[in-house]
Amino acid sequence: MRKRLTSLAVAIGLALTAGLTFAAPAQAATGVFAVLTYSEGPLYTLTNPDNGVCYHAVIPGSSPIVLTNNFTDTNATLYSDSGCNDNATSLAAFSFTPFWHDYDFSYKMG
Repeated sequence: MRKRLTSLAVAIGLALTAGLTFAAPAQAATGVFAVLTYSEGPLYTLTNPDNGVCYHAVIPGSSPIVLTNNFTDTNATLYSDSGCNDNATSLAAFSFTPFWHDYDFSYKMG
């Protein structure tokens, strides 16, 4: 009887662990992530952006200086390319920073 209860407890524990591991919902940052240029003003605003998604930003005009505003509860990473690969720069939650680029950059939350 004790062996069956132990086996049952282990089986339930494994089932719960598997359910928690594989059925976790996608997470999103809470707040607003905004991209502005000094010459063009606001360009992009994302409310509650998804974590782990690569967002591509194309900046029109001639301003190579972008102000990124991370008013979310999650850290962001800025990249100097369009595919979230090159020259990563961290941006803490509830902060902003100037970011120099070549009219094309990307960012991820989380």
